[in-house]
Amino acid sequence: MNEKIIYVTVLAMDDGSPRLYDMCTFKVTVLDINDNAPIFDKARYEETVFKDSEINKYVATISAMDMDEGENGIVKYEILETMSDFAYFGINENNGIIRITKQIDRNPGDYYTIRVRAYNEDMNNGILQDAEIDVEFRVVERNDLRPYFTLLQQIPIVLHESYDEYLVPLVKMNVNSNIQNNPNVFCTLTKGHTEQTNSQSTFKLEQNNTTVLIMLNKPLDFETAAEYSLQVVAKNAYYMETALVIKIVVLDDNDNAPEFDGNKSGAIPEHEPPGTLVLQVHAKDHDGTPANNIVSYRIEPRHHAFQIDHQTGIITSLVEFDRESKDVYILQVIAEDNSPSIWFRNGKPNRASQMITIQITDKNDHQPLFRQKYYLVEDVLEDQKTGTFVLKVEADDQDTSSVIKYSILSGNVDDAFKINATNGQILVNNLLDYEMIREYTLVVQADDGIFQDNTTVCIKITNVNDNPPRFIDMHILKIQEESIPTDCIMNLQAYDPDIDDRTQNQHIRFNVAEMHEDFLSIDDDGCLRLRKALDRDPPQGKQMWQFIIIATDEEGDGMKTSAMVNIILEDINDNAPQLSNVMPVIWNENQPPGIITKLMAIDLDETQHGLPFVYSIESNASEEIKNKFLVKDDKLYALVSFDREHQKEFHVPIRIQDSSEKPRMLPKTEIGRVYVEDPDDWDIAEKLFEWDLNIAQPSKIHFDLNHESGAITISAGTPSGIYELYFIVFEHSRYFERHNVSTRMIVTVKDIWEEDVDRSGSIRFVNVTDEEFLTKTADQLSSPKDRLVWSIANVFNISKEYVDVFTVLMDKHENDTVLDVRYLVQNSSYTADFLNAMLSYQVHQLEDDVGVPVVTVGIDECVLKGCSCKGSCRNNIYKSNYPITISTNTISFVGVNAFVQADCMYRANITPIVDIHLEDDGYALLPSISSCGITRITMELSAKADDGLVLYIGPLYYNKHKSERNFVALQLFEGHPVLLVDDGNDTIRLEHKLYLHHNIFYTVEIILQSQIIRLIVIDNETRVTVELVREVEHIPKLHGLIHLGGSSANLNYLGSIFNWTYVPQGQGFSGTLHNFTINDHMYSGNETIMTKNMIPKYHQVNLTIHVNYDFMIHLFCLSMVLIMFCLLKSHRFTKMYYLMIQAYRILCLFFITIDMMYFFVSYHSFNNAAKIFLYCYNYYFTLTWVFIASALWLFTFFIFGHLCNMCKFVGERLVAKPYLQKNISPQSHPM
Repeated sequence: MNEKIIYVTVLAMDDGSPRLYDMCTFKVTVLDINDNAPIFDKARYEETVFKDSEINKYVATISAMDMDEGENGIVKYEILETMSDFAYFGINENNGIIRITKQIDRNPGDYYTIRVRAYNEDMNNGILQDAEIDVEFRVVERNDLRPYFTLLQQIPIVLHESYDEYLVPLVKMNVNSNIQNNPNVFCTLTKGHTEQTNSQSTFKLEQNNTTVLIMLNKPLDFETAAEYSLQVVAKNAYYMETALVIKIVVLDDNDNAPEFDGNKSGAIPEHEPPGTLVLQVHAKDHDGTPANNIVSYRIEPRHHAFQIDHQTGIITSLVEFDRESKDVYILQVIAEDNSPSIWFRNGKPNRASQMITIQITDKNDHQPLFRQKYYLVEDVLEDQKTGTFVLKVEADDQDTSSVIKYSILSGNVDDAFKINATNGQILVNNLLDYEMIREYTLVVQADDGIFQDNTTVCIKITNVNDNPPRFIDMHILKIQEESIPTDCIMNLQAYDPDIDDRTQNQHIRFNVAEMHEDFLSIDDDGCLRLRKALDRDPPQGKQMWQFIIIATDEEGDGMKTSAMVNIILEDINDNAPQLSNVMPVIWNENQPPGIITKLMAIDLDETQHGLPFVYSIESNASEEIKNKFLVKDDKLYALVSFDREHQKEFHVPIRIQDSSEKPRMLPKTEIGRVYVEDPDDWDIAEKLFEWDLNIAQPSKIHFDLNHESGAITISAGTPSGIYELYFIVFEHSRYFERHNVSTRMIVTVKDIWEEDVDRSGSIRFVNVTDEEFLTKTADQLSSPKDRLVWSIANVFNISKEYVDVFTVLMDKHENDTVLDVRYLVQNSSYTADFLNAMLSYQVHQLEDDVGVPVVTVGIDECVLKGCSCKGSCRNNIYKSNYPITISTNTISFVGVNAFVQADCMYRANITPIVDIHLEDDGYALLPSISSCGITRITMELSAKADDGLVLYIGPLYYNKHKSERNFVALQLFEGHPVLLVDDGNDTIRLEHKLYLHHNIFYTVEIILQSQIIRLIVIDNETRVTVELVREVEHIPKLHGLIHLGGSSANLNYLGSIFNWTYVPQGQGFSGTLHNFTINDHMYSGNETIMTKNMIPKYHQVNLTIHVNYDFMIHLFCLSMVLIMFCLLKSHRFTKMYYLMIQAYRILCLFFITIDMMYFFVSYHSFNNAAKIFLYCYNYYFTLTWVFIASALWLFTFFIFGHLCNMCKFVGERLVAKPYLQKNISPQSHPM
């Protein structure tokens, strides 16, 4: 701690004009903390010990100093056990005295070394400070005597800090070696760790034989060190040492002048009474003792208007000031200490001066006044942007120096407006809404720091057409398929929020979206009619049709809004069943009569119009067929043995009749038993179960009661609803009298259609059984199943009555028992992929709500079983005819036995292709596809920006029960394709060097093979192909939803959780994607789960040949050379021309061959050899232009010559005579 007391001056100033302030100075006493480590008085300890020293004999003293005060400065000592010699010595923890604790067993000249630790500890705060040093002991003989000193003057030595006699010895002493015949002795002045122990060599030692002198080496400073402890060490020839400590006391001199700090200016309002505080000045003196550091103040020369307190430095006024007479005063303040200065030698103290400026300020004694007490602003449009100017209010103040601040006191609802505090301008601050607030009454205040004035501002809002129409009471419509009702199928209503009175004409016009105009029509009254019958059955039909209706206000010229009309089609029996057996059916000859095959059929209608099928032989079949074949139930029988030599095949006409009656129902099923609480849960044989005949129960006709076991069986065809059943249970035993108890059972029956199962969502839980999932415990008010229904309802913002859990199935999975649950959202068009995707984003909330760990949302069996597929893998739902029954004492659950199996995909899925147009923040979410064999991903893309995420397949959330981090991502970075692949251990990055130009289609192909990753980019216009290959250890399994054009997941968060080396970028892709294919599965537009800012455009698959105009020009030029050959037959040439034409003929044939190969390879082959050829062709194509240019020149030359010859003008001059030998003619060398 350097300063114990600090003087702090605080200035308080307001924001008025003039700015008024006040000052105060207070003393701060700094309390010590344990923030300094002990410092040893020597940099090194070298001591001696006699060989025959006794145990507990004193040998040395270790000393350390702590700069802290009080208990924080108490130093303790200990010997550390880090060196082997620690057992020979002990140290007193309080004074540092070292004694022998074990007999010395080494010879003279040998050494012992120990490590000593000095420490102090703040017991209140637990702060420990310590230091360590080595201490070395040299073993000597007993008769080896130490040297000794003889002081020639008294100590301690007292010096003033101004002492500067550097050549005059301060201490003089003699030293004796204590060795006969050897007076040599070596003396040193120890440099410690602090200034007090001469760390800066303030003193020096000079030795002349046995005379030792200590002299001043540097100036003294009392404020730095008030006392020195100098240690002189003498060592003789026997290495015996003696140390002498010399104390030097430094006295303080008045060598420091005061120093001003704080303010140099002040102010006082005019007309203030005498004695008003103006300001306080402060100066500090760095001398260490009073009166050297006591400062007093005075004004010089003496001033008639101001005075200063000599001790505090507070300046006050002596008169009342008039600003108009004088507005500025400049004072000189002198600060002096309280003792004579050592510098002046005249008995006067040290002094310092400071010029102080004092301003006389105008006094604020007038109130500001607004120019108007009421302001009215009309016609402020409700669609004004933030910051739009509305009005300027102004107030005047007679005090010229006063600064007026404006503020809004009241009436500013939702901070709709703001005011500039300086100039009074009122601006729009938030969005205005005429429909919410039509008039604002603001109370505005002007404040000059002392006085205020208020005014009222009335702002009226004007309505604009800023709200689109709103539809009323949209609901799901049900009609029968393949029918066109004559009347309105729905009456749509909408209103304009900008019109206050809804009873008035809303001026709204309705129309059907252009894509749906073939199906629906709507008039201005909202009457929706069906134009075209809708089909419910595959392949073209669907259960729910969705149509977009558009409402436009202002008679069709204003704002638009759209609504989705959902039409659910009720199935009719309009499809005949078809036999689905594989044809032909093989039956061996000479077999005895028996079952030939089981008949199977399919019906595109719903199950209530399909199963069960009734099979029979057509009534118009021949008698031979009826005598030799029989259909019974769903089996075809042979009634006789057949001889193939007599007849090889028979055509048996089968009649299949579907069911147009009630839909298929749950068979007669036991759903549980009557339960009563009984400590003897094993005595069912002593109980008798009866219906309670005292209560009318019309619904019991749907249930059967087993009187002995209490089992309840539901009848087939029981309608959906809630049934209350009442029973009486009798119990009799030889141990007690016959008695009975009444009980009640509630049975809930719900309709679950097969298509509901197909579009249901699924969740896989762990660490819970099916009974635990259905049962609520004593400390919980609901079961996990009930909490799941509540959580799903919250996610989709619907009532829990619309959520049905219909499958609860235990299964073995990866050596763990898991619980698969399937759920359905009634009266919605949600698909299974959409349900799973939406719930995936809330998986952590789902776990918290249900209280059961979630393994996965969307059961994906392809994750484990998909590796057995050669191509891709799909999850298919299979439904069993036998229900799931789970029974506990208090609850029973009978559900649909539906489970997921992984099926392989081999064939290409040829469907209508979709162009997907995306903006920066858009994306399309596609169903998952799994693979761990060779995976091929292809697409065509055209970008509008240099950066964006094109494709992402990977996790959407972090699941601690299944931490799979694998992903594949394709993105554009500065116009270059970048592929990121994470295999679970590291993220691999491949950046393509090809720049993708905007609005040009490129084909991108990603191939993930065993230990190889390929990224191929093809320019669709030039057919330039560039391939990038990287070898890897293994290829990751791919599964999860497919994101195109961006991702709805927080990829930066996932990257930090999974510790990805490279994280896919969050910016979305802007452009068009076409023909997106994975493992020969081409995705269609109707496969999207959800989209954002996506504009699909459907078209059929067509073969498109990309025309390369450079290539066509190339072929044209070469064809011209061929024509030229035909023209050359009628001419004779010199030998030079003849050889040139022959060379061009060979080159022409070569180039035409190469070009034909290019045409074939670029459009019909994509193997590696073909790609290498295309790569090389790009270099070949450049070189051929040299040939083409020369060929065109030659072609022109010969055409010109040919025309001249035909016209008989200058042919003989241009064509030379034959240069060939007489026995050689051009005819012998056909051209």
